[in-house]
Amino acid sequence: RRAAARTPPRPPSDCRTWHLRRCSSGAAARLATKIGRPATDLQTEARIDFLRAKALSVADMKTAASLITSNPRVEVLDVTGNGFGADAVESLVAILRGCPNLDTLAVGNNDLRAGAGILVEAAASSGSLRSLSMPANAIAGGTCKAISAALAANPGLTSLDLSHNAFGPIGGAALASGLASNRTLASLALASCSVRASGGQRLAEALRAGSILRSLDLHECYVGADGLAALAAALQGNTTLQVLRLSDNNLAEKSGLGSHELSAEEGLAALAALLANNRTLRSVDLRYNGLDDAQQRALMLSKRETLKLDLI
Repeated sequence: RRAAARTPPRPPSDCRTWHLRRCSSGAAARLATKIGRPATDLQTEARIDFLRAKALSVADMKTAASLITSNPRVEVLDVTGNGFGADAVESLVAILRGCPNLDTLAVGNNDLRAGAGILVEAAASSGSLRSLSMPANAIAGGTCKAISAALAANPGLTSLDLSHNAFGPIGGAALASGLASNRTLASLALASCSVRASGGQRLAEALRAGSILRSLDLHECYVGADGLAALAAALQGNTTLQVLRLSDNNLAEKSGLGSHELSAEEGLAALAALLANNRTLRSVDLRYNGLDDAQQRALMLSKRETLKLDLI
C-alpha cells in the first residue's frame, strides 16, 4: 500500500520558540556569544542597539534577521560598525519588510557599497521607516542615482545620513535631482562627501525647487565660493531650512576644490546678504574656513540678532 502523506509539523503556540528553531541552534548560540546576551532578545526588544560593532558576519546577519522579523515591537535597529558588506543587504531588506513598526535604521560603517541603493529602495516602500543612517559605506556616485530615484518617489523618510561617503560632485548632483521633487525629507547629512562647487550648485537648485529640508549638513564638502553663492541665493526666499552646516569648505579662499568663477569675497558677500535677510535660519556653522578677523566681523554684523553663527 502507498504510504500516507506526512503532515508537516505545525509551529508551536510560542512563535518565538518556532522562529528560534528555524535558525539553527548553533547559529543562534554563536550570535549570542558575539552580542553578549540571549539571541531571543532580538524577538522582544523595541530598541535593538546592542548589535553595534560586534563583528557580525553575513551569516550572523541572516540569523539575526530571522529572529528580528518575528519581533512586532522593534522600532529602532542599530547595526553600525560591523563591516559585513553588501551581501548582508538581503537580510536588512528582509527586516525592513518584516518589521511593520521599524522607525529608525542605522547601518553606518558596513561597506555596503552598491547595496546601499537597494536598501534605500526597500526603505522607500517600508511604510514605517522615518530615519536611515548610512555613513561610511563606500557609496559611489553611481549608487547615488538609485538613492535619488527612491527620494523622488517621496518615501516616508524624514532623515537621511550619507556622511563620509566620498561620492563627489556626481553623487551630489544625483541626490539633488531626487531631492528637488521630494516633499518629506527634513534632514540630510552629506558631511565629508566632497560634492564640491558643482554639487553645491545642484543642491541649491533643489532647495529653490521646493525641498522642505529643515537641516542640511555640508561639512567638508568643499563647495567653495561658487557653491556658497548658489546656496545663499537659493535660501534667500526659503522658509523651511533652519540649520545649515558649512564648516571646513574653503570659503575664505578661491580653491580648485570648490570654486572656479567667484572670488572668496563674492561668496562671503552673498552669505552676508543671506544672514541679513533670511528669517528662518536659526543656526549656521562656518567653522574651519580660515576666515580672518575682518571677514568674521563682517558676517557677525550682518546677521540678525537671533541667528546662532559659529565661526571658531
